[in-house]
Amino acid sequence: MWEGCFKLASDGWSWIPNASVKSTTDCIKLLTHHVACNGNVLLGVGPRPDGTIEERQVQRLQEIGYWVKNNAKAIYGTRGGPYMPSKFVYSTYKDNKVYLMIHNFDGRETIDINNIQANIVSSKLLNGTPISVTKAWWGGLAIHVPEKLQDDAVTIVELTLDRKASDVPLIP
Repeated sequence: MWEGCFKLASDGWSWIPNASVKSTTDCIKLLTHHVACNGNVLLGVGPRPDGTIEERQVQRLQEIGYWVKNNAKAIYGTRGGPYMPSKFVYSTYKDNKVYLMIHNFDGRETIDINNIQANIVSSKLLNGTPISVTKAWWGGLAIHVPEKLQDDAVTIVELTLDRKASDVPLIP
């Protein structure tokens, strides 16, 4: 395991009045990138001189915590893979589940990824909403998530395989 250390406020590791604070989306993207690469994230928050944490930073941490709580299956107890990180998609797995963490649909509703050497039994968003995963014309997979179902930060698709995901070879 490895760890990436980041500061929540942009101007320094200690509290600085009126420093800009990273967006919730940026923090979630950092987190999912690190988890998919088998790493941890340390997010530094500088207290004020009286030991309290500024309300903007508290709010940001609560927003991140809410997102993690709703997407915990794809974060906790998982390993990175079987897909190697790419520009738009990261992945984790546990047992026979693969979690595709789609960082940006770039205005589209379909993302193409390489095929997986397993049969996909089901495909859905983590909230249970079924989504379409079909064979693309070039042999890969087409992941279709309507725009109204895409998460502003990171959309997570759960693929259930017919075998343990740890038995699937790494996919570029």
